[in-house]
Amino acid sequence: MGYRNYLYIVDKKKINKARKMSANELWELVGGKTELDEDIDTPWIGDVLDKLGAEEFIELGKYLDYTNQIQPFLKPLFRDKLVHNDYNCETECMLVKPEILQKIATIFKEKVKGYYKSLLEEKSSNVLDTRPQLERCIEDIRTKLTCLENLDILPNNKWNISDTWLYEYEMFNILHLMRIFNPKKQALIWIGH
Repeated sequence: MGYRNYLYIVDKKKINKARKMSANELWELVGGKTELDEDIDTPWIGDVLDKLGAEEFIELGKYLDYTNQIQPFLKPLFRDKLVHNDYNCETECMLVKPEILQKIATIFKEKVKGYYKSLLEEKSSNVLDTRPQLERCIEDIRTKLTCLENLDILPNNKWNISDTWLYEYEMFNILHLMRIFNPKKQALIWIGH
């Protein structure tokens, strides 16, 4: 998976049409090549998604440690092999099965449970963290308070209810997305770069 990983939401009819496009057709979609693009096979995926009206659904973070659990929910976005290979050489650009939302919510829930259980342990499971249990708990409370102070500031993304990296809040974002996502009219795209 990529350094940073995102889920985008897009109109299903638009993405189904784009999935069939060749590299030349994708260039036409984004307005053609410029002189700087002459040696590039496919347009930047962000430009393609913009033209399709895709919106960032949620940022899933860096260096995911659960990629093996979500791999079954990903499938090639583009049918043209050249296009697929080009977009998946240095980044990942995949179509996502809607069931991934439930899987990610479950993964996040388990991470939160594991974290709180670790706070109950006398010693941290992280060998580099030598702080006593009370100090770790106080630091956790400070972090949560900081996030709560900013919780009433809604993110610029209409799909999220919070704008924080904490799994607790990301889990609520995913649950919210599960309620409003319409798999009959919308599709999910995985981008990792």
